[in-house]
Amino acid sequence: MKIVLILLAMLIPLIAGIVLPIVKFKNIKSKYIASAITIFITFIIVVVNAFINREIVTIAKFSSTLSISFKIDELAALFTILFNLIYLCVAIYSIEYMKNEKYERIFNTSFVLSLGALNAVCYSANIVTLYMSFEFVTLLSMPMVLTNMNKDAISATLKYLFYSISGALLGLLGIFFISYIANSSDFVYGGSGLDLKGLDVNFVYTMILIAIFGFGAKSGLFPLHGWLPSAHPIAPAPASALMSSVIAKMGVIVIIRIVYYILGPEFIFGSWMQYVWLSVAVITILMGSYMARIQEDFKKRLAYSTISQISYAIFGVALCSSLGLEGAIIQIISHALIKTVLFLYAGEVIFVNKTHSVKELKGIGKQMPISTWCYTLASLGLIGIPFTTGFISKWYLSIASLKGLIAVFDYLGPIIMLISAILTAAYLLPITIKGFFVGKDRGLYTYNEASKLMYIPIVFLSVLIIVFGIFINPILNYIEGFVL
Repeated sequence: MKIVLILLAMLIPLIAGIVLPIVKFKNIKSKYIASAITIFITFIIVVVNAFINREIVTIAKFSSTLSISFKIDELAALFTILFNLIYLCVAIYSIEYMKNEKYERIFNTSFVLSLGALNAVCYSANIVTLYMSFEFVTLLSMPMVLTNMNKDAISATLKYLFYSISGALLGLLGIFFISYIANSSDFVYGGSGLDLKGLDVNFVYTMILIAIFGFGAKSGLFPLHGWLPSAHPIAPAPASALMSSVIAKMGVIVIIRIVYYILGPEFIFGSWMQYVWLSVAVITILMGSYMARIQEDFKKRLAYSTISQISYAIFGVALCSSLGLEGAIIQIISHALIKTVLFLYAGEVIFVNKTHSVKELKGIGKQMPISTWCYTLASLGLIGIPFTTGFISKWYLSIASLKGLIAVFDYLGPIIMLISAILTAAYLLPITIKGFFVGKDRGLYTYNEASKLMYIPIVFLSVLIIVFGIFINPILNYIEGFVL
């Protein structure tokens, strides 16, 4: 029964993604309700799996060291619950949002299929299964960018494929060498030991760095970040929310598995490779924040913000310490919740007012008060204000940096995060200020909140940002149980 549940978490979305486009529904809403029900069932299964399942499921065994296997460890249990919950919220939101999209079938099919691949990434028990699942995420999520089927959508999709496939090939090159020197390709926290087999250690570090850059492309790591600001403005808001809050995290998850579950962080700590990795993470944080500040397209601004904020997690992973990994995991949770709220809010603005421009959002707080307050709350979380999840993650990352004993970066980390927080406030809060304080024009704006199906998920996730920010101890204890 336990084995069946592991497989169902991946197969139900994959089967539904194939069947739903064939079924004739009364209307578009009915189709998206069916998708939401499918994702709800999958969510229940991953929650059950998190509590009862720790068995390895081998689908195919090619040799003594090469197999397609899945296992639910503590990291997989945490991330699948988080990601499936976000998918469920986006599914509910999409019931209303996607009714006016001309090519909504493309989005819906990709939307459901990609969840199965995401669960496969989280459940992967070894590096081969992880790589194959990672590639399926790219292929199955790609049509979401293509949804509008216009010239810009095709261009953005090709760019997404180019960056993702190029990054995956770099990652594969690194994996070949990592698998060669690792005593086991199975995931064991702390790694199973290494045997360099006569290879020069600097050459090995170079191969590992290539793998990190390759998989980091999915997460917007500089200089392979270009697909994110191209894809987000073109894709429908639900797709943008998923790309930012879930799909872009796949690169970080792969890097965590390689560094902490295959190599062991001690092998990298103190090396020149670690300094290069940390330097690139810091550059990406600042670059993303600055570029977000100068964007006038709302979704493009949020896309650059994603590049910056995910690099916080990459920075934590690069510290090669238990505390750094804990901070990175909390940052992944925090950013997933916050960025879903921000992108769904942007989608509601586009749905109601047909505008992508930040300059045209004056009075939006008067027009959409519930959603705009949620946007404000999420913005405060992204900045790192106390009593939000964003504060907890940035606090842990700063402490991990200070205690990391890595020359320059022990103090540089918190300084960079502070500068980025100031820039984050500069590109997010003006929308709130102009939205509520409209001066003499206040009377020109009337209440026009979107459908409840759109703003209820936004409210729910906003509440979680505060709840997890205040009552974070159970999650911290859970994470510390397997990283310390």
